[in-house]
Amino acid sequence: MSEYKNWSQLIDRSWHEGMVNMDEEELKASLVTFSVLAFDSLMWNKDDEPRKIRPSFGTVCPRISYYLQQGKQPAEFPPALSATFTMGHLAHQLCYAALASGLPDEIKADFEVDGSTQFPDTEFHNKKGTADGIFSVREDTDWQKWLPEDSPKSIIVDFKTMVGFAFRDHAKKSFDSLGPDAWGHLRQLSIYANAPELNEKYPGLKDSGALLIGVNKESPVQGTKSRFVKPEVIKEAWDDVQRNVAIHKEDPGAVLLEKHKSNVAFFCGASGRKGYCPYVKECMANR
Repeated sequence: MSEYKNWSQLIDRSWHEGMVNMDEEELKASLVTFSVLAFDSLMWNKDDEPRKIRPSFGTVCPRISYYLQQGKQPAEFPPALSATFTMGHLAHQLCYAALASGLPDEIKADFEVDGSTQFPDTEFHNKKGTADGIFSVREDTDWQKWLPEDSPKSIIVDFKTMVGFAFRDHAKKSFDSLGPDAWGHLRQLSIYANAPELNEKYPGLKDSGALLIGVNKESPVQGTKSRFVKPEVIKEAWDDVQRNVAIHKEDPGAVLLEKHKSNVAFFCGASGRKGYCPYVKECMANR
C-alpha cells in the first residue's frame, strides 16, 4: 500500500523533508539560479518589452486580447514590480531545492520546463512559455509504495507565492470547477498541460489534472499547500483560453465581469474599485 493518498500529500510532505535535509548541491544550484534571475528582474527595463498574451497574462478575458491587437497600450507596470518578481524567484528556487532534496528516488522532478502555447501566430501572442515543473513516476521503480496505482504518472505543477490570508484561503479551496479564475492560474496550467511536446515526453499529461501549489511568502515555515485540479477543469480552462486569446476583430465586451459580476470586481475594477487589469480604465470607459 502506498504511503500517501495522492500527489498533493506527497509533494507537501516532501517539501518539509527537503527543508530539514536539504541537499547541499541542490541548494547551491538553486541559489545560483536565483542570483541570476534576481539580477535580471531588478535590471529589467519594462518600457523596452512589448506586452503580449502569454500563459501568465491575458488569458482570462478576450477583451485584453482585443485591446492588444488594436494597438492600445496597457497601464504601465507598477514601479516596484521588479522587487516583487525577485521575491517570487527566491520562493520558487527554495521550493525547487527542497523538493529535489525531499522527494523519494522513485519520483522525478523537472523544473522550469519549456513548452509551446499553441497561441495564434501574431506579434501579440507568445508562442512559448515555461512551466514551473512536472512531477513523474520512474516507471522502472517501485513507485507504488509512494502513490496509489491509479495516480497520474505525470502531473504539471505551478507554484504561486501568497500572503498569509490568501495562503489560508487557498488551503481550503477545492478546484472541482473552473470558477472565475481571475488571475488565470488554472488557465496557465491548462496551456502547459496541453503543450504537444510535453505530452510527447510525458504521455497522458493533458488528462492527468494539475497541481496548483501555494507558497506562503510571509511565513515559509508553513510549507506548501498543493491543491489538485481535476482533468475536466483543465480541459474547460483550455477551451476557454482558446476563445479568449483568439484574434478578435470586434470588441467582445467586458466578458469576465459580465459573467462573474462581483466575484471578479477586485480584478476588473467596478463600483469605484481600482482593479488590477492593465486595461481597466479603457474597459470601464467602454462598458
